[in-house]
Amino acid sequence: MMGEYQAQIEMAELACKQGRGVLLAGCPGSGKTTFAMERIKYGDMILDLDLVLLSISGVDIHHDKPANLLQVGIGMYEAALRKVDERIRFLWLIAGAPEARKREDYCEKHNLKCIVFETSPAECMKRIRDDTQRPTGCRAWRLIIDDWWKRYQHRRGDIIIRRSAT
Repeated sequence: MMGEYQAQIEMAELACKQGRGVLLAGCPGSGKTTFAMERIKYGDMILDLDLVLLSISGVDIHHDKPANLLQVGIGMYEAALRKVDERIRFLWLIAGAPEARKREDYCEKHNLKCIVFETSPAECMKRIRDDTQRPTGCRAWRLIIDDWWKRYQHRRGDIIIRRSAT
């Protein structure tokens, strides 16, 4: 199992070396931001709605997003995405994106490879509980994770990283 997981990580890392950027998709707690933060280099751009909301609110609001700030944050996220050009060395685009069409749109429009984190709900919940930066309220997190999995669609060409509960 660990050998298969390591092979998936290596394939994802190869995709990161070959392109202009990657879309990291998955439910909360799946490892998207951690993957990017462990690999980001000087001159790279990381675009994550949660980080945008943190920057405008000063409060970590991973899942409880006030409507007024959410609309502003989405506008900033989309504006930043429109500004991506050849001056950006590498783009780390972080999004839930359970729908295949949404991932395809992001990838086509911005010339990205797509890495999907198929992390089990149990593992996501464990990570969220262990993350001191995330707000409490495990029931809300479980509903968000379950909703992501209900809407998730496989897409040919996505690089998949599967992780079960440890």
